[in-house]
Amino acid sequence: MKQNIEVGYAFSNRVKCHFQNIIKDDIRIGHVLARQPGLSFEKKLWYHLNSLNSIKGDKNQDLDILNIHGLNEEDQKKVRQKVDQIMEFQLLKKYIKQINVVLKVIINYKFKDYIFRIYIFN
Repeated sequence: MKQNIEVGYAFSNRVKCHFQNIIKDDIRIGHVLARQPGLSFEKKLWYHLNSLNSIKGDKNQDLDILNIHGLNEEDQKKVRQKVDQIMEFQLLKKYIKQINVVLKVIINYKFKDYIFRIYIFN
């Protein structure tokens, strides 16, 4: 599912994060999920800038950050740093999973080799 990131200032106190309300004029960052067939709107999940820990969607996609030019320079920098931090963390998690798979194969191979040697020499 193609996904974008949308940022902006909260227009009112009614916007909800998963943890609490987002105060008016705070930076909000959200997932914009692609419109599903039959729906006339895109679904948006809003978060505080510091509450967003992962970005879901198609793997290895370049994320477009919508409406970032509506923020002032300092806030644009914060948003870009946060998105880069999340993407680096997700890449690190991917590498750790790959390393774990390789380690399991190595351990399994060594164990089988060890059992084989015990069986042959006894």
